[in-house]
Amino acid sequence: MYLLSTLALLALALPRIPIVTSLAPSILSLDGAKLYDIPVSNHGARIRMINNAKKLNLQVLSPIKELGGLKSPEYLALNPQGKMPLLSLCCSNGVSLSIPESDTISRFILSQTLSTPPTFLPPTPTGSLLSDQIVRLHDQYITPIQGSMYRALGSGFGPFSDDRQTAIDEIIKQLNVISSTVENYYEIEKELEDGVYIVGKDISLADATIFPTLCFTEYMLPKFFGYDNYNPFLQGYFSNMCEDDNGKVIKEEIYGALEKWEEGGRWESILEEGVGNKEKVTA
Repeated sequence: MYLLSTLALLALALPRIPIVTSLAPSILSLDGAKLYDIPVSNHGARIRMINNAKKLNLQVLSPIKELGGLKSPEYLALNPQGKMPLLSLCCSNGVSLSIPESDTISRFILSQTLSTPPTFLPPTPTGSLLSDQIVRLHDQYITPIQGSMYRALGSGFGPFSDDRQTAIDEIIKQLNVISSTVENYYEIEKELEDGVYIVGKDISLADATIFPTLCFTEYMLPKFFGYDNYNPFLQGYFSNMCEDDNGKVIKEEIYGALEKWEEGGRWESILEEGVGNKEKVTA
């Protein structure tokens, strides 16, 4: 017992040796990688923003045009979930690998391209923490219910079933949570407030995550649901990002696709529900 206690004390006293990751070359490579995605996808736009900023020239393919749709046998063989985006790799040992989920894809690409600026990594621990928190809040609480802004009844809006109003209220609430979180971090580290980006002077994964979704909310919430000033802080950030070259490209891609949706009558039945700011949608 005494020996164990002594060893435990010695272990605490010894300096901690950092864990070193393997230096062996990875069999994974972005050479010849294919990104299956379409312009309207806000989640795919996360990777497209990284691709644009780093000038990676990833091949972007439509799963609808190339493989017959998200539910086709060919696409389901790559991603059984039948969702976008999807990154397809050909490894150096000849084996193919399909990587689903936008956050996983983004972090993989960033890990493979650290030497290619921009890194999408904030320079301080506080900034990194804020960026990760924004991404997590977005993916956990907004992604499951974003369809309430554009999908027909019966498709389900996460935990709110077909209650479109409650789901949209929750989207606005979660955007407020994000903006409050950001402003709290700005109080802790003033430098995070500098520049057009949401976490300091350089673009981060938080920008690539939240900006494409704000393209959705800015297009849909005022026009179809009467919420003009749903989050002045994030709406101001959105306006600034639209002046950024990368932001302009992504906005044009998403807005162009949304305009086609609108021309096709996607929101006609939704407008008949009378959901949203009652003073505006009933005027």
